[in-house]
Amino acid sequence: MIAPEPRAMTRILALSVLAVAIVINASWFVHDEMTGQRPIIYSIAFVLLFAVLLVTGARWPWFAGMLRIALGLNFGLAVLDRFGVFGPFGAAGVSWGDWTHFVTYTRQVNAFLPSSFAPALAIVATTSEIVLAVTLVLGIASRFFLRAAVLLLLLYGLAMTFSLGFTSQLEYAVIVLCAGAWVLTTVEATFLGLDAISHRRTPVEPILVS
Repeated sequence: MIAPEPRAMTRILALSVLAVAIVINASWFVHDEMTGQRPIIYSIAFVLLFAVLLVTGARWPWFAGMLRIALGLNFGLAVLDRFGVFGPFGAAGVSWGDWTHFVTYTRQVNAFLPSSFAPALAIVATTSEIVLAVTLVLGIASRFFLRAAVLLLLLYGLAMTFSLGFTSQLEYAVIVLCAGAWVLTTVEATFLGLDAISHRRTPVEPILVS
């Protein structure tokens, strides 16, 4: 019996974690509907997309590539939100609307740290998300930056859980995004990315026959 290679075993573990995350987040969405609250539409969309990834066993490289791009766009849109691109704070579909509200939110999420850390943490988080948005959308060093996305999402989820409670991060489907990004690190997610182009252009070294 041939043992599965390490990446295949990691993929199985990541898919298992993703399955648990989807069940938890979907159950919370149902709870929101039953209590008269409205889940965020894009959060539902990501749960559904990663559910497809789960059901297909992450066997479609093109779909994994599309999810990589979607994940990058998610980071990018979050950055644009905090600079007021989608409207002021309080407008429909707007989470922060300006930098001041984002710093306030950062202070709330990191309540276990001194409040004076909030402005610096907001800058670090925003810079990280800009880098991830660009690299994931363009498909640059995809596996490396997907791992970075897993780490960043994990830190977000833990901070929100410690400061605001476990259910606070379910609204944004953080656990699904984190687990889904982990799955993407175990597959070829270079579709429509610069990685794929560079791989095609890499010359094959000739085999020398003595």
